[in-house]
Amino acid sequence: DLRSVQQAKAFIADKMGDRLKILKQKQEQLFDAKSAWLSCTLSDLKSAHKFERVTLQAKQEERRIAETKARQGRYNKGLRGFWDRLTGKHKHIKHQNEQDATLSALRNAREKDALIHKQLKERRDMEQRSLRLDHLSQSRSQKLTHDMQQYHEIKAGTRDVFDAITPSQNRTPKLER
Repeated sequence: DLRSVQQAKAFIADKMGDRLKILKQKQEQLFDAKSAWLSCTLSDLKSAHKFERVTLQAKQEERRIAETKARQGRYNKGLRGFWDRLTGKHKHIKHQNEQDATLSALRNAREKDALIHKQLKERRDMEQRSLRLDHLSQSRSQKLTHDMQQYHEIKAGTRDVFDAITPSQNRTPKLER
């Protein structure tokens, strides 16, 4: 009542092929879910970055207006203003205001550059995670397809043994959470 060796191999190969198909489907679902999460997270990150840029721009514009008013407030009006023009104090205040305006513009540019660099780094990190996930998904899918092919060949009788991947050949990147 026992099966022959070839029949036993075919039976086991058939069962393993079915299990590998199920495993492949589950892994595809898992990777699809993680990919969708990363895509959603990236979309949220883009929105947050846009909000940060708009907020920074509004803050800098408010500050620019306040600083401009403060610089204009340094000038005397009326007879004192006329006297300042005669004595050269007006020219000195004007020069100081120009320097302050230039420094303010440089500070605003540095703040904007720092924000852009921070956002680019965050965006690159998210895109790298997405690429690693894609690579891992493709690698695992290829391995499962290879294993399924081997079991199919064993079932068909064209292959005698299953060639397992050794740990040194299994170099898939680890997925970060």
